[in-house]
Amino acid sequence: MPFPETPIIDTCVRSNTGPPPSADWISSVDSDHGGMKIVSNQMAPDAGVASAMWIPVLTAKQEIYFTLKAFPSPSGVGSFELHVNVQNGDTPTPSGYIMRFWHSGTGGAGQFELDRNDAGAMTRLVTSGGLTLALNDVCGIRNDNGVLRCHRNGIEIISAPDVAYFMAGKIGIGTLNDNSFLFRASDIGGGSFPDVRPNLMIFPKPKMRARVEA
Repeated sequence: MPFPETPIIDTCVRSNTGPPPSADWISSVDSDHGGMKIVSNQMAPDAGVASAMWIPVLTAKQEIYFTLKAFPSPSGVGSFELHVNVQNGDTPTPSGYIMRFWHSGTGGAGQFELDRNDAGAMTRLVTSGGLTLALNDVCGIRNDNGVLRCHRNGIEIISAPDVAYFMAGKIGIGTLNDNSFLFRASDIGGGSFPDVRPNLMIFPKPKMRARVEA
């Protein structure tokens, strides 16, 4: 299945503003976080731990992705985060799923992980091996009918099954331990799809019976 399948929802091209970065976002996924804002036509953190949550509620099968414009701080292992199926967002105890990229070296070296967030308590689902991201990579996460899939440039990196929060919820973006506020993103996309796709098979028209005269 191709990734992504949903449209860009925020190009981030506008005057510096925020947090939140626009009226379509709320600060934040976790109310203890700082917010996200627009700086030079890119989304940026307003604190070392920051996030923004897209306001619409989406169906259970959903995704979010963005184009990477600058890495989070490598000092102290900073990360960027994408959230799907967020429940109870903008409170101190949100739940849902998180894709993180830990920038543990320089120049984009690090690793991905998928986590389940249970009211603030994290459970690691799976971690990738070491890899190196490049600027302008497109990174994203999809909940594919109860399987979490992490993608980079359309290629699946890691996946993990989990159905605890396979339900309607919200999506979000943020940072963790980005103490120099370096992370930048653009062209944020996402949305939801039907959980079961329709059968597109075209059935033949029934044959018409010949009319019989009395």
